[in-house]
This record gives sequence, C-alpha cells and structure tokens, in this order.
Amino acid sequence: MTRSELMQKLVSMLMDIAPAVEISPEKSSVNLEELGYDSLDQSGLLLSIDEQLGVKIEDSEVQGLRTLDDYAALLASRV
Repeated sequence: MTRSELMQKLVSMLMDIAPAVEISPEKSSVNLEELGYDSLDQSGLLLSIDEQLGVKIEDSEVQGLRTLDDYAALLASRV
C-alpha cells in the first residue's frame, strides 16, 4: 500500500468515526485534537486500523500519534 493510499484509508476511517469534523490529506500535519477529534475518536480509529488493516497499535505507541502523518509513518512499515 502506498503512502497516498494509506493516507486516503486513514481519512476515510476518520470520516466514518467523526463525520462532522473536516479532515483531508492536506491536513495531515495538523494535530487531530485541534481539528476536533477526542480520545473516543482515537479509540475508534485504533479499532478501525486493527479491523481494516490488521495492524494492532500498542498502548505505548499511541501517545506519540498526534497527526495523520504520525499514523501513516507508523503504519507504513506494517502494512
């Protein structure tokens, strides 16, 4: 999966989780909390990543994930 495809997949997941929040690949470096995502949304994203991509992100890794770029960088080596 290319980085672009991975980014599109993450955007799609986030749009499903919180449709009222505007997200796009162009906002990939913006902190997700600044866009309006909260801890419940993050939990939903982690669940979606596990279900749709088959990648489990450990609790110790979650704290460093603030932006779409952070998620994409972590997932790029695992997908």
